[in-house]
Amino acid sequence: MIKDESKIEAITQGLFGIPIYKMQFKHHHVLKPQWLEYMSDKENFRRHTTNNRLYFTSAELHKELIFNPLRDFFQKSLEYVMDDLGYLPNIGMTGMWGTVHPEGGYHHRHTHNNSFLAGIYYLDGNERSSGTTFYSHDLYSHIIVPAKNKDKPSTRFRTEYTNPFEEGSLIIFPAWLEHSTASNNLKHTEKYRKIISFNAMPLGMTNTDPFDRYNYQDVSNAPLVKDVTELYRYDKDKPSDMNIDNLNYFNQNIDSSDIIGNQQDKNEINTLREEVGSLKSELMDLKDLLIKASETK
Repeated sequence: MIKDESKIEAITQGLFGIPIYKMQFKHHHVLKPQWLEYMSDKENFRRHTTNNRLYFTSAELHKELIFNPLRDFFQKSLEYVMDDLGYLPNIGMTGMWGTVHPEGGYHHRHTHNNSFLAGIYYLDGNERSSGTTFYSHDLYSHIIVPAKNKDKPSTRFRTEYTNPFEEGSLIIFPAWLEHSTASNNLKHTEKYRKIISFNAMPLGMTNTDPFDRYNYQDVSNAPLVKDVTELYRYDKDKPSDMNIDNLNYFNQNIDSSDIIGNQQDKNEINTLREEVGSLKSELMDLKDLLIKASETK
C-alpha cells in the first residue's frame, strides 16, 4: 500500500510519443472558393482509381499560382514543426496534390514513402466528413490486454487515433506513420470530401554525420512523373522521355569493348585466385616439412 505522502510520477508518459501537429489557416474561407473552382474542373484530375473511388490532381499544385498562399502557409508550418522537433528549419515540399472523395470514396491504410514529413489540409467538408485515422506502429498493446476500467479510460496504450475533419485545418505528421480515411457515405455527410496533401523532405547537408554524406537537394521545382505507367513502358517506335534519357546514357557509356574488357578482368581475377590457392597449398606443405624436421632433432 502506497502512503498518501509518497510521490508518484509517470516518467514514461509521452516519452515515445509520435509528433502530430495541427495548424489553422486564417484565410481559409476567403480563398477557399478559388481552390474549389480548380478542384471542380475535371481537366485538373490526372488519375481515377476505381478500387477506392478517389480522384487525384497532379502532384504539382505547389507550382500553380492560385495555390501560392496555401503553399506559403504549408512551408511556414513545416519550418515551425522542424524547429519544434529540434531540427534546423531547412525543409521543402516535394509534391502537393488535391484529392476528392465522392460517394464511397475512401483511402486505404498507407504511408507516404520517400518522404520525411507529410501533411493533410481539410479543404471542403463538414463535421460529418471522415477525418484521418492514424495507427500506432507498436505492437506491444496486442501482446497482453488486461481487463479495462470502463470508468477510467486511458489513451496510453491507444492503437489508433482519428483526427476529426475541420475545414481550414492542417495536420502535419511523420510520413512513415500509417493512416487511412473511412468511406464517404453521402447519405450521412451530404458532401464530397476534398483535401489537399503534400510531402516534404529536408534540404541541404546534415550535421549529424561526420562525413556529411547526406545533402538533400531542393526538388520543389523538379518535374514529376505525369503517368506512373511511363516508369515501366518501353515503346521502341515512340519511347518516353525517360526511356530516351536511359537509352542515350547506355549508348554513350557502354559498348562491346567494355563488355569484353569486363570479361577479361574476370578471367584474370580467376587466374589469380587459382595461383593464390596453389601458393597456399605449397606453403602448407613447407610448414609440414619444417615441423617434421624439428621433431627429428
